[in-house]
Amino acid sequence: MVTITNIDLSADNKRARMFVSIMGSTSEEADAINGLESASGYIRRELGQRLRSKNVPELSFSIDPPMSARNR
Repeated sequence: MVTITNIDLSADNKRARMFVSIMGSTSEEADAINGLESASGYIRRELGQRLRSKNVPELSFSIDPPMSARNR
């Protein structure tokens, strides 16, 4: 299971760093991050359509360290 815990949006709204919590082992966390990164184009397109926005920020994904430490 993947949960978005926080989003840092750049001042110019062109980049968004999404912090996620992932239930699973370290290798499962890495697999989930790789999957999210490879699907980022699809996620951006869906966000643009659902939010009816022309400009959707470039997405990057990171493990939320405080959440990761709590789940161990």
